[in-house]
Amino acid sequence: MVPPRSVKECLQRAGLGEQRLSFRGDHHSLGEFREFLAQNYPKLRETGGFELLRISGNTRSPWVMEGNPHRAAKLFIQRALQRCQHMEPLALTLSLLQSLETRHSDIIAFYKRPRVEWASPLTCRLIGDSAIGDGVKQHVLSTVMEALQSGFILDEGKRRVLLFEGERDHLTPSGSLDLVESDFFVTAGRMIGHCFLNEGPCLIGLSPAIIHVILGGNPEMATITHADCVDLDVRDVLELLEGTATLTDEQKARVDSICLPWDLPSVTSENRKWMTEKILLHTVLGRTTKQIKQLKKGLKDSGVWDLLSARPDTAMVMFPRTSEAALTPQMILDKITWPTSNDLDDDVSLEF
Repeated sequence: MVPPRSVKECLQRAGLGEQRLSFRGDHHSLGEFREFLAQNYPKLRETGGFELLRISGNTRSPWVMEGNPHRAAKLFIQRALQRCQHMEPLALTLSLLQSLETRHSDIIAFYKRPRVEWASPLTCRLIGDSAIGDGVKQHVLSTVMEALQSGFILDEGKRRVLLFEGERDHLTPSGSLDLVESDFFVTAGRMIGHCFLNEGPCLIGLSPAIIHVILGGNPEMATITHADCVDLDVRDVLELLEGTATLTDEQKARVDSICLPWDLPSVTSENRKWMTEKILLHTVLGRTTKQIKQLKKGLKDSGVWDLLSARPDTAMVMFPRTSEAALTPQMILDKITWPTSNDLDDDVSLEF
């Protein structure tokens, strides 16, 4: 029987609080076993006795106990897929005979569906291609993540709608009001979680400050750098504040134009460092509060939030840095510009 919180607190004060003990299997007698417990719980020497109860089943999942975050993530995925292996499969079909715009629209429609068990078996089909099997699934998941990483084409003008913008390893959610009002970042969170569950590509290069807040960290405690700021005007102001030269009236006016909408005071020689920190906080995390909330909801919908909340160290697996990301064949193919009949004499380009 698990004691209530009040009893746990009482046991803790008495020196009998919860501990994690590792039994190596070399206690060959009752005396050795009792002594091992007494070393960790000295108060047991003073009690009249204790009782050991057998627990049926595992109280903690293997992925929670696993020390290596990469192995913990794999164990979590295996358990999630096994739990849903008999559920009705999810079917994602893309047509190679249609435009990229249409394929992106089909992807969005697939992930906008509510109340889906995203750990269910996944079957993928490519219309216009006779390929079958796991390779098709990985191709489709790579298409999903490529669109999430590089932008969705949603109109005939071939303009890409970016959900994440900024420098490598400092990507932040787009400030587009249209994306927020359409709950697009909830959809993005589902895509991230679903690709992760099926061991597809991950979202690469998300800002550590954004990851910190997604995991429930205090925004005030996040490490934010100039590279996280996508607004070039704000960056210019930050450079002014970090300098040591006295600011001119014109420069002060530029700083105030950025600070006043956030109800920050006017800049002085004494508050320049503080102002720099506050401007970064507002421009990076303040403007992305709703986007982060939606991403978190999407991750919960996909089922991977249990992993992130219990094992925050696995965020490095789900959101790898550029230098740590695995390069897949599909990622290379997506970057190749194939020659057309009009430029047969030109070289094939490959850009990363």
